Amino acid sequence: MNLALVDLNLLVIFDAVMRERNVTRAGKRLGLTQSAVSNALNRLRHLVKDDLFVRGAEGMMPTSRALELGPVLRNALGMVETAFDPVVFDPATATHTFNLSMADYVASLVLPRLMNRLETIAPNVGVRVRHNDYVSSFDQLDANEVDFVIGGFPTGGVYPQYPERFKSLILFAENYVCVMRHDHPLAGHDITFDEFVAANHLLVTITGEATGVTDRVLEKRGLKRRIPMTCNHFLVAPLIVEKSDLIITLARRMAERFAGISDLHIMPVPMELDPVEIALLWHSREHDHPAYVWMREVLVDICKDI
Repeated sequence: MNLALVDLNLLVIFDAVMRERNVTRAGKRLGLTQSAVSNALNRLRHLVKDDLFVRGAEGMMPTSRALELGPVLRNALGMVETAFDPVVFDPATATHTFNLSMADYVASLVLPRLMNRLETIAPNVGVRVRHNDYVSSFDQLDANEVDFVIGGFPTGGVYPQYPERFKSLILFAENYVCVMRHDHPLAGHDITFDEFVAANHLLVTITGEATGVTDRVLEKRGLKRRIPMTCNHFLVAPLIVEKSDLIITLARRMAERFAGISDLHIMPVPMELDPVEIALLWHSREHDHPAYVWMREVLVDICKDI
């Protein structure tokens, strides 16, 4: 395609619709009317000979062709944006909005500290957070849907190394504990390994798959535990355990926080589990951008006392 025949503003509008999945919100993001965005999409559809977006229950759903174009155009636009960005990022006057991806457990630790810091040194900087899991994190970074991912990954090599196009650093490490209601039949003593395996367990899993780090360790011993229920939010888990005979293997910081609110009993896990490293990930294309360098430094600093 001859770029001389393409209005590059169409690519900016395409990217906004890809991000928002909504024509009206894309228009507001760019300061355009809904009709202007719709007209631009129609022109772009004619150029690429594809519908690009179709209406669905959750908004404007990208076609396969749009999904192919999205990351490529986002990278190109990102390079152009970076070229025109100021060399110095001043948090006191900046109006930048950062998109972060993290699970609710990590969010409960990071976001209160982050908001406190932003109110003090960067009052006009915004943060938008979405939920994540290990697999979708890479897709989100590739498509520039998020700027940073903060996630917990076991140190024992359960997950593969991060692809080379991403950079990472460890914010803090987390250990596991066993949690149950305070009057649980097993709460009167440190739970034994046999009791642990025989108990009914609750598992937090984003995908709904009833397999976690504990299960992979047990599988190596030829053992399997019973998991009557899974849930997809860490902050819901203590509430379920409090009202049932289920026990759960939880991150220590979360367990200690909820123990002071709910009637929960905490004890050591009767088996060796590798610690979890809470890592910060970002795409290498943003590595030297002054705004992203600043946000990385803020995230590292606020996590020092977690």
